[in-house]
Amino acid sequence: MIRTFRILGAALAASAIALSVQAQAGDWRVTPLAQDGWSAEEKGEADEPTRSVRLVYQGEDFKFSFGCVLGYGIDVSWMPDRALEGGLLIPVKFSIDGDLLFERDIANNDRKDYAWQERGDATNAASLVYAIWEKGAGTLTIEGGGVTSIVPFDEVKNEYWSEEILFACGLF
Repeated sequence: MIRTFRILGAALAASAIALSVQAQAGDWRVTPLAQDGWSAEEKGEADEPTRSVRLVYQGEDFKFSFGCVLGYGIDVSWMPDRALEGGLLIPVKFSIDGDLLFERDIANNDRKDYAWQERGDATNAASLVYAIWEKGAGTLTIEGGGVTSIVPFDEVKNEYWSEEILFACGLF
């Protein structure tokens, strides 16, 4: 019974992210960053409460992004090129330089787009952005369902955009 509620909750969260992304589609300003594979995307101005800003990493076989959507909450998206294995609810681990940040159950789907959004500073999404900002440079590893994605990051090369995300969501 509890597992059923967890699956339904994860599926509803994934649907909410998909609707949020559709609602904000449009004129994003894209800035390629110095670190290979990274770009910053923003919509709106810095002084607008509904500003959206995100960092996007395009790997060889996956895409990963995190950002602040409409000044509301931090969204995280992981899109590997192949489907996850293991059922409807997949435990996925996020770690930096081998240190586990958190494990999150993600609803499996045939789109290979795993995303969620959370509001507040005591959340997995915020802890991910804070950890990248505080660490400065390192490697984020995302693994679950038989898929592993390696995301190198360097705040200096990426012009401290994770800090912009925290500002946009009122977390800094």
